[in-house]
Amino acid sequence: MIQDKCAAVDLNLGCPQGIAKKGFYGSFLQDEWDLVYDIISTLHINLRVPVCAKIRIFKDPAKTLAYAKHVCSAGVSILSVHGRTREMKGQLTGIADWDMIRQIRQVIPPEVVMFANGNIQYHEDLERCLQFTGVDGIMSAEGHLHNPAIFVNPRGSFEDKFPRIDRIAREYLEIVRELDDPCSNIAVKAHLFALFRVAFEEHKDMRNLLGASKGCEESMNVISIMEERIDKEIQETGEKEMGGDIPWYRCQPYIRPDRLVNTENKENEKVEVRQVEVDMEVA
Repeated sequence: MIQDKCAAVDLNLGCPQGIAKKGFYGSFLQDEWDLVYDIISTLHINLRVPVCAKIRIFKDPAKTLAYAKHVCSAGVSILSVHGRTREMKGQLTGIADWDMIRQIRQVIPPEVVMFANGNIQYHEDLERCLQFTGVDGIMSAEGHLHNPAIFVNPRGSFEDKFPRIDRIAREYLEIVRELDDPCSNIAVKAHLFALFRVAFEEHKDMRNLLGASKGCEESMNVISIMEERIDKEIQETGEKEMGGDIPWYRCQPYIRPDRLVNTENKENEKVEVRQVEVDMEVA
């Protein structure tokens, strides 16, 4: 049905969400190795376009390496690896394991293209990940949603690397308007909420305005209000980077706040898990 409308078919075998568990897909197939192999090989044999797959790692490194080789043997052309386990989500997300990604790159066939996923907050993280893991490319999810310019050349201007949220949101909605197929209003607003995450801390009323908007036109109106507030902020205070901070009205890196989570040890103690910038050459 879709092979003549796309360049490849990509299987998401990494989704850890509850809906994936209920529907028996995503990362909840990673315990069904024969089934995963059959799905990939069937597509590889019968489609005229390449098959790709994204996986998560296991707690056991040996099992992770075996699983990656198993998936590749079924016929994938591109393997994307999220360096977190299925359990690492929400408050338990933590730091992705770049070392495990590097080990996978070393054991899978060299002809299989490999992408790394996890820990990408700034453009500089892209090169660090490529050098450390030896992969061929980078996949970014939350980091890219909060700053769609994360792949922009780091030698570009400040405006290029951290664009104003109103301008990037307007550009995004213009793209949505041009699509042949209508997009879900929920999905569109979810992207806008990611862009405006830090701005909502300064302008809490904007959260309700955007939440109540329906369709591109109403969302555009909300963006226009935000644009007026940004222009006023810059006019009154100027644009200054105090202590290297990025102004609230520019696209931000996604950094999870400190939080208390339950560990899985037998005492079930509460420990503080911090999302920090990690020197991957040491990790």
